[in-house]
Amino acid sequence: MFCHRDYSLTGDIKIEFFDDKVKIFSPGGLPDNLTLEDIKEGFTAKRNKMIVNVLDKIGLIENYATGVRKIFEGYEGFEKQPTYYISENGISVTLFNRNYDESQKQPNNINDLEELKKLERSEKIIFMMKENPRITIDEMAEILGVSPRTIRREIYILRLKDKIEYIRSGKTGYWVINENIVEKEE
Repeated sequence: MFCHRDYSLTGDIKIEFFDDKVKIFSPGGLPDNLTLEDIKEGFTAKRNKMIVNVLDKIGLIENYATGVRKIFEGYEGFEKQPTYYISENGISVTLFNRNYDESQKQPNNINDLEELKKLERSEKIIFMMKENPRITIDEMAEILGVSPRTIRREIYILRLKDKIEYIRSGKTGYWVINENIVEKEE
């Protein structure tokens, strides 16, 4: 991750661990107009050549541009494949636990399942806002693969709960996350 990130952008590399997956976020998109398909085919572009050379010399990386291909090869035959969300603001990768037993954690009913889906999406929205406070609704919709209207609906709910606010600055603005909000039990 250290040799891939765009150090001209603010933000941190984030790694989140869950029972069923690991999520990794790195600021900055792919360099030199590369696409995920290009990388799978073996095309490469080194963003941080000196870091790559040092990490290669001390044996921490291979420097063959095979990481993404190895990840997908490691998931051959598995139902849940790695997911990549790529934008100019960052790359988010979700690697699913191949040994996780889905039957261990099942929602009790359909309403629980719907709430789980919403919770995950709202958490993703908050995460993106933390990483890039100036991210637009359209950018979030593209990253999550949903419509801008869906993002607006989620944002409306988050605003009602005072979890987020939007500060206008001329024609643009930025998101502020209210970290200290404690939800009231009904």
